[in-house]
Amino acid sequence: MAIKKDAEPIDPIRQLACVVAIYALREVAPEAAAIRLDQIGFTAKEIGGILGKNDNYIYMVKNARKKK
Repeated sequence: MAIKKDAEPIDPIRQLACVVAIYALREVAPEAAAIRLDQIGFTAKEIGGILGKNDNYIYMVKNARKKK
């Protein structure tokens, strides 16, 4: 993952939380993981980064769940 020059610095505690989230959700389906991360309080951009999806992935998952 490349570091962007204009990227905002990430709080070390937030960075550690992302690492723990990745470890905890390593064997969970991406859709379920996205919902769990959203419930914890991660932003859409962070969820996309953690799961390796686009920034709007959580919105797509929520929309798909509404249609079921």
